Amino acid sequence: MDGQDDLDELLDEMEESHIPHLFNSEITKSSNSKSITSDTDNMIDELLSEDDKDSSDNHNIKLSRQQLSSVDNKCYPVLLGGSDVGMGQCHSSAQRACNTLRCTSCDFRVIWFNDYCWHSSCDYLFFRNNVPEYDKLRIKLMWNKGNRAYACQCSWQSVTSTLSISDISGLKWVCGKHNE
Repeated sequence: MDGQDDLDELLDEMEESHIPHLFNSEITKSSNSKSITSDTDNMIDELLSEDDKDSSDNHNIKLSRQQLSSVDNKCYPVLLGGSDVGMGQCHSSAQRACNTLRCTSCDFRVIWFNDYCWHSSCDYLFFRNNVPEYDKLRIKLMWNKGNRAYACQCSWQSVTSTLSISDISGLKWVCGKHNE
């Protein structure tokens, strides 16, 4: 069997000389498996500790809604007002009626008419069929100095003084952002 042993040795030498990376990687894996695991655990722990530091820093940064409104160009609070109230972006230093209102229910822009109010006979179908066409809407508009009539396709409101939208139940109007 000396010939068989010689042949096995020769084959082993050939394999080792032509494919050394297989033997080295197996040896490395078996001898270093504990160190690889511990290195991986250490790296994960480092990443988690960095995330904890970042998240704790983020919790310390709290912006008020007024500060955010100046960044995203939205009104806070969102106001409606009579014709004597200026229109534009509302923020803490300028109380204005929003002129970019949008309805989240019907997805239409809210239109308004200065010095008018809506007739008491207005109903949902009237607005659904006629908004935003002034020529069709004017038959239900009544002239009333100081008022402002607002409408979208599903809601309408007549206002004489400054009101926050949050104080009016049923309105799903939001500021649609201002350009400046």
